[in-house]
Amino acid sequence: SLRGAALALSPATVDARLRNATLVAYSVFAARAPHMGSRERLQPYVDQLRQQLRAMERELLAARQHALRTASLHAGAARLRDEAAVLADRVAELLEQQKSARQLRLQELLG
Repeated sequence: SLRGAALALSPATVDARLRNATLVAYSVFAARAPHMGSRERLQPYVDQLRQQLRAMERELLAARQHALRTASLHAGAARLRDEAAVLADRVAELLEQQKSARQLRLQELLG
């Protein structure tokens, strides 16, 4: 799934891709800016773009960290469910052994 694929990326890969995307967006804007007017007039827009790209990068990193924490919690819950199932099976086995031992003891006492 796409969600699983996103989790499969290492933090370094995600960081590199975010930096590259940010640089590409900024470079494209900067390359086209001279055709749109003077640098001084466009500087506020360049600054705003840079701020928005940084904010988006922070949001994406926070979302990735949240996804990693959520995946870790789900994995932990799955391990706990598996352990609980093993323990339940063991308890059932012990109860059956106890029942058999009681029946044998009762037969010894009666017979």
